[in-house]
Amino acid sequence: MKTPLTKSTPFFALLALVVAMAGSRVHAQTQPVLDLKLYGGITITGAVGVEYAIQYVPYLAETNAWLTLTNITLPRTPYLFVDTSTNADCAGGKRFYRAVAQLTNYPQMMLIPGGSFLMGSTFAEEEFPERVTHQVTVSAFYMDKYLVTRSRWYEVASCPTCTGYVFNVAGGKGSNHPVHSITWYDAVKWCNARSQMDGLKPCYYTNAALTEIYKAGEIEPYVDWNANGYRLPTEAEWEKAARGGLSGNRFPWGNEIRHTNANYYSDTDRFPLYDFSPTSSYHPVYNDGAMPYTSPVGSFASNNLGLFDMAGNISQWCWDWFDGYWYYNTNATEANTRGPVDPSGLRVLRGGSWDNYANKARAAARDNGVPSELGWTRRGFRCVRAF
Repeated sequence: MKTPLTKSTPFFALLALVVAMAGSRVHAQTQPVLDLKLYGGITITGAVGVEYAIQYVPYLAETNAWLTLTNITLPRTPYLFVDTSTNADCAGGKRFYRAVAQLTNYPQMMLIPGGSFLMGSTFAEEEFPERVTHQVTVSAFYMDKYLVTRSRWYEVASCPTCTGYVFNVAGGKGSNHPVHSITWYDAVKWCNARSQMDGLKPCYYTNAALTEIYKAGEIEPYVDWNANGYRLPTEAEWEKAARGGLSGNRFPWGNEIRHTNANYYSDTDRFPLYDFSPTSSYHPVYNDGAMPYTSPVGSFASNNLGLFDMAGNISQWCWDWFDGYWYYNTNATEANTRGPVDPSGLRVLRGGSWDNYANKARAAARDNGVPSELGWTRRGFRCVRAF
């Protein structure tokens, strides 16, 4: 532990933490060492070319809610990083820091810290399926920082070594726009194909022995939750990630929404409590007269965990079956809950899309869809991996 700095110094901080990555995915040399300098900032000693997330909390008791300041790919080592935002929200002039090495072979994924959070809506306008608010604990995991794009979809779907996969024809307005018009089953099979392409163990199988990889058809797959491959997030994982380490907000960034925050359909008369966009209807930048009015991934600011488009642009498939009464079920509070066991015919969708109202962009908003339906141009997804 470093010696505490005083409030009289220009750089307020208390502690720099070294974060060790689990397993063999990140070599030991990528684990960063932080050295707190009395004047100037944090010196990061790590591997050149490796991406690190610089994170902080104001209190060590809140280490389940690390906030990401920025991501840095080290141009040299040691490297001096100066946090110019410390005066804004430091509690008593204090911050505790850590640097988290991102997956070296998968730089597009962000680490979502494990821990507990309050799931569901705490506002008066809450919709029935968002009740009751309840504490949920999830283990740490990695999540794609961006929605799966059309170009990425076809890169994996056409992988020459991933044989036997059968997908519907997917859509996308541009190569860097989110892929759309895919079924839940397509998303699950694509996760498997991506795992195989990257030399990882797939998560979804057609048999209980977990020996036959799910590649075709529309079935309820068996899941190897311990596999190191890609999968869809559970609903609880998705909401924890969407909230970005914050608590009690409507949206990943706060309690109001405008077209500067996300790509959605604005109607301030319908939602006067929180939709304050000066531009109405479809997002004016992406309404070019040719539907869908999706936006390139990463067009808006990320949340505090470095995730983009967790509100608006395209609705995101999750693993869970949908049940409007699920939050009343005691199993909803189990650690790493994976939703109802009994099939309902509907799978969970989260995040809202480019033609949904602001209410669907809220972090607690729950939606659903028939897993075999393409969902026209409103449904896409992103992947997660076990930590």
